[in-house]
Amino acid sequence: MGLLKERALEAGVTQNEIDAIEISPMLYGAVQDDPRLRAQLWAYDQFSTFYMYFRTREPPFNNLKVRQAFAHAIDKEALINTILKGMYIPASTMLPLHFPGNVGDKYQAYQRFDIELARQRLAEAGYPNGKGFPRIELWLADATSSSAVSQTAQAIQEMLKENLNIQIQLKNTEGGAYRAAMYNWEIPLSLIGFNYDFPDPHSMLGIIWRSQPRGYTRQDWMNPIFDRLIDRAAGEMNHENRMQMYDESERILASDVGAVFLWHVKTHQLRKPWLKGFKQDKWGNYPNYRNGHVYYDIYIGKEAVQGKRRISY
Repeated sequence: MGLLKERALEAGVTQNEIDAIEISPMLYGAVQDDPRLRAQLWAYDQFSTFYMYFRTREPPFNNLKVRQAFAHAIDKEALINTILKGMYIPASTMLPLHFPGNVGDKYQAYQRFDIELARQRLAEAGYPNGKGFPRIELWLADATSSSAVSQTAQAIQEMLKENLNIQIQLKNTEGGAYRAAMYNWEIPLSLIGFNYDFPDPHSMLGIIWRSQPRGYTRQDWMNPIFDRLIDRAAGEMNHENRMQMYDESERILASDVGAVFLWHVKTHQLRKPWLKGFKQDKWGNYPNYRNGHVYYDIYIGKEAVQGKRRISY
């Protein structure tokens, strides 16, 4: 969504013409600076993870040390605190906070920000100080120049140049063409997000990370041990044993750098006080908001029914 469109929608909220709307980092600062809007701001886990993935079956990313170098060269905290305005949660694995099977920071060390280690891994891979590293494009899908994803990509581009002396080019692609290239494993490097389909680890680990033939899955990353764990977990009836399998799957995915996990999304929504019926879980989230079930529960309160939607601040 473009900045002008977001500002138009924000104006609709301010004028009480829109009951609820999600906001992006582009407008977060303005909302926080306005006491009227800040009082209407709700934040909750979205169960979505953004990550940078590689084409791992071809050079240079078929070399684990190269993938490790990229992972250690990216300062996630800086990305989140500056470009993303502190709205999201740093990620070290695929499963988000409060999602079934989440392991927290247990495997953070595998992809921690460490410039010296990043340079060491790159040198061990045969590219000391970036020497001889091939020209690589980082693909984006339908990313406007002002979008958070585009700005994040630019920041990663700068980090890789500064920390590894690697110059990557950004390539913005139409969504349909991007998806076709992604499933055909033609994309060498990219930023993308994935939102859960159902609240179970298989939704965010098995569906997109268990290896499949070309054309059936996003990434070409493959690890036989990971695949076996995912397959066993799918049929395991003991909950504790099943969660242990997903825990080990997360460790393998992070340590083998199937992707560089960047952040877990929190939804930030401006919501009018007359919207009622939202059902929260024990963490303050709205687990049914995204799949539409919530529309059976929410309703407009008396404030609006009695003609008070246009209130003065």
